[in-house]
Amino acid sequence: MRESDVECFRRVLKSGDVLAPIASGAWDKHHLIATLEDLCRGRHFGRSSADAITIYKAVGTALEDLAAASLAYDATVAEQA
Repeated sequence: MRESDVECFRRVLKSGDVLAPIASGAWDKHHLIATLEDLCRGRHFGRSSADAITIYKAVGTALEDLAAASLAYDATVAEQA
């Protein structure tokens, strides 16, 4: 069972915000450590230090934006507790 098709992933790789750094050699897609799904499911715990950088590139899916906001909120609440 799948919730996204192959075209979904093709669209991400068409994003100028992703393609430009890859084309310039500034970033390689193999540096991707985790996806939003990995973070939400607890398969990856995100940044390991305050110096690490997390980039979230939304491609027009409001549900992903909501999931990212919820994850950030939960992490903030947990950190303050």
